[in-house]
Amino acid sequence: MSRGKDLSLECMKPYLKDWSIPNGVGDTPLHLATGQNEYVSKQLIDLAADVNFGNRNGEIPLHSLYSGTINSELLLHLAAGADLKAKDNAGKTVVPLSVLKSLPPIPRCAAQTCQPCRNGTVSGLPFVLEAGANPFHVNHDGDMPFHSLMRRGYRSKGLPLIQYIDILIAAAGPIQVRNHRGRTFMHTMCGVEPYHHARSSSQPKAIDHFPTSDIDATIETKDYKG
Repeated sequence: MSRGKDLSLECMKPYLKDWSIPNGVGDTPLHLATGQNEYVSKQLIDLAADVNFGNRNGEIPLHSLYSGTINSELLLHLAAGADLKAKDNAGKTVVPLSVLKSLPPIPRCAAQTCQPCRNGTVSGLPFVLEAGANPFHVNHDGDMPFHSLMRRGYRSKGLPLIQYIDILIAAAGPIQVRNHRGRTFMHTMCGVEPYHHARSSSQPKAIDHFPTSDIDATIETKDYKG
């Protein structure tokens, strides 16, 4: 699906009525095309492919998006009725998965020389939030998207991480929520280097974006290991 940008499905219309037939692992053509070939995705959606069809992992096609096409393809899926609150079998919604998949690989660069460092954006997050997704969704492990970001190696994403924190605070989110380990936001923030490409004290620190009252309320909180 990633090849053949100009592939047309018109010739198959007389022979195929159901455009959501799954393969052996439950993926439909739209699962395979989404995030790989937007042109084919649009054709499938125009042909009434099911945008909410779940594969064996419970993932709908929307879970497959990645940063290169996430904004434009989201419009296609949302217009066709894709459910931003759909959960996979692990209890994760589109928000945590899109946040994780839209972040660029962690670059090892001098001060702000790479594109991800210069633009300082998380391409997927603001878009799915504007579309009505819940940034405070708690999965089966008690994790919100923030916990997932920190645990999966994005502890030093700098400005994108700060932007996410600001979104949570502005929305008065439950920052004292505990995950299955009993850890709050403060547990994951303490000791985290706010920027991976510089250690200058003049750069904004993620911890400084939390209100003092929130820090005071959680600073003595122990996780389940004490």
